[in-house]
Amino acid sequence: MAKEERNQIKDFLEDLMPEETGDGVGRHYEVHTGGDYVGGNQYHATNYIQPRNSRRLTREERRSLNDMVKELAINFGNSGEQTWTAIHQILGVDNIEDMHLDHYIPAKGILRLLLKNAQSSRDAGDGTNTASLRFLIRQSNDALRTQTHRNTTLAALLKTSKDKVTNLKFEIREKTDEVRNMGIKLQWALEDLKRSPSEYSRRKSTHASPANGRKHLLVIFLTAGTTAGAIYLFSLANAA
Repeated sequence: MAKEERNQIKDFLEDLMPEETGDGVGRHYEVHTGGDYVGGNQYHATNYIQPRNSRRLTREERRSLNDMVKELAINFGNSGEQTWTAIHQILGVDNIEDMHLDHYIPAKGILRLLLKNAQSSRDAGDGTNTASLRFLIRQSNDALRTQTHRNTTLAALLKTSKDKVTNLKFEIREKTDEVRNMGIKLQWALEDLKRSPSEYSRRKSTHASPANGRKHLLVIFLTAGTTAGAIYLFSLANAA
């Protein structure tokens, strides 16, 4: 890119400024590698232009050139000081105040070339950035779909777990009700036993052997223990 831009400026000025004019005024232009930077590229120029009694630049002409240099600086980040230094060296003047009308068209042409090349470089960079941005967006969409799938799977697992917990709570509640009813029946049996011990003894001797009586009492105590355990499990389930 540096060589191409350098050749563009060289060809432009060589076409614009022939080696010798009809009035015998010598003009010589060269562009070499090295020297100052213009538009991100290095230039060194020697130029011998003798104005043909032309006037100096007007204020509007100087403003026009300054506006183009500012555009390079503001829109493309090219140093205005470096741009002017290179142009002055190319045209063989010390500053813009020394420029004549013969320098105006070459200076404007150089600045137009620099602006065109800077815009082309930006457009090429924007294309690269757009491709990178599309790649990042595609990656983000893929990651989002993966995460959404994971969230859906996790939600299904949580629902299944909640359903299992709900069923377990229902079963524990049923068992608790059964144990509570058995406890009530046990309480009634104990109260009946207190009220009529003779009747209890009579029923025991009539309908059951001593071994059966002991089994009956064992069942009663086991039922009481089961009641306490179920109540404890129910409290744990409610806490969950």
